[in-house]
Amino acid sequence: MLKIITALLLAAVATIVHGINIEESGYDREFQANNQDGLKNASNNVLCKKDQHIIENQTDLNVLSNECSTVDGSITFQNYVEPHINLGNIKSINGDFLVEENNLVVSVQGDSLQKIGGTFKLYDLTSLNAVSFPRLHDLNVVHWRVVPILSSVVWDNNIDLIKSLIISDSSLTSLKGFDKIEKLETLNINNNRYLESIDTNIKYISKQLSVSANADDLILQMPQLIWANNLTIRDTKEINLEGLQYVNQSLEFIENKVDTLQLSELKSVGGTLGIIENRHLSKLDFNNLSQISGGLMIANNNAIEKIDFFKSLKLIGGAIQFKGNIRDTDFPSLRLVKGSAVIESSSDELDCSKWVTPNAGSSIIRGGKIECEAKGKKSSASVRQDGTVLDRTTSDSSEEKETNGSTTTGTNLLLLTLAILGTFRLIV
Repeated sequence: MLKIITALLLAAVATIVHGINIEESGYDREFQANNQDGLKNASNNVLCKKDQHIIENQTDLNVLSNECSTVDGSITFQNYVEPHINLGNIKSINGDFLVEENNLVVSVQGDSLQKIGGTFKLYDLTSLNAVSFPRLHDLNVVHWRVVPILSSVVWDNNIDLIKSLIISDSSLTSLKGFDKIEKLETLNINNNRYLESIDTNIKYISKQLSVSANADDLILQMPQLIWANNLTIRDTKEINLEGLQYVNQSLEFIENKVDTLQLSELKSVGGTLGIIENRHLSKLDFNNLSQISGGLMIANNNAIEKIDFFKSLKLIGGAIQFKGNIRDTDFPSLRLVKGSAVIESSSDELDCSKWVTPNAGSSIIRGGKIECEAKGKKSSASVRQDGTVLDRTTSDSSEEKETNGSTTTGTNLLLLTLAILGTFRLIV
């Protein structure tokens, strides 16, 4: 009887054990996958830790991909003879990823790639039209140059770490996928002829922000930018920098198509502020700006007739240069200009006396020279460092130009004579 009971118990236990279905958890699968990656790298440690991998065809790349999920060194495609680059199972490249001077490569992709620790460089790739890295999130420097038909980039807004982004001469129509990025060293976007929008949440740019020579209708949206080291924007239709507060060096707006510049939060500029040849610009707000440590240049902006958008400006550390159809200037808070002042207006309404003969008796210009030309007359004065105005003169600018022309002709003739004599001496 005891034997029968024992046999029945063993049979029941066996039935229970075989009847249990143990499902493998996601954690277990991930652990096993990572462990396999570790074993893969360990199995060919020398290959994965090489400083440089030269890839000439997809077979070379497959060998690397099959052996290494993490590549410690750099991958360079040299004399690559195939149209597609597929990184396969590679998840991380700690060095550079370089594809240069190739007119055969059509696409570059890596469905598993998550990190490029060095420079991601695409140079002179005239047939490249697509880049796809849907899991890529960790980058250092992106530098793409002369990729003229590149129109498709997939990284699905996963990028959460990047230092510098430089894109030049592509066919991209928009720049996006950087919503998680708040800080950059460099953002340089130029000569992308179809690029119509740049939209980012970047707050700090520590080296350079430069946007130029893109599509005629480019809209630049950077409303959260607070601080930039050096900033130049050209050839842009709309500019949104409404949150900008500090520029450490120069701030330049050149040959844009904008009609409005609203920088009402800007407090200081550490270098020169230049507003140059923005033909449609008529509405400006720099009324919170209190200091420009360099010069202030406002030139050839056809629609700016009155410079009255610096209500809080107290100090200009360099020179002033104004040129255009300027009817009036109004700087109610300005107390000191450390450089000279040169003002040239095509309007008959500008009153130069407020600069050459200040009401307060002493001039805010301390750079030694004031020149103001308007109403066909040119007024000038010398200024001591204490603001005392000396040697005021007024002359007819047309006569002076004629005199200057004669003087210039004489000077050029003298220089030409000296050059001929110098040549003669060399020949002798």
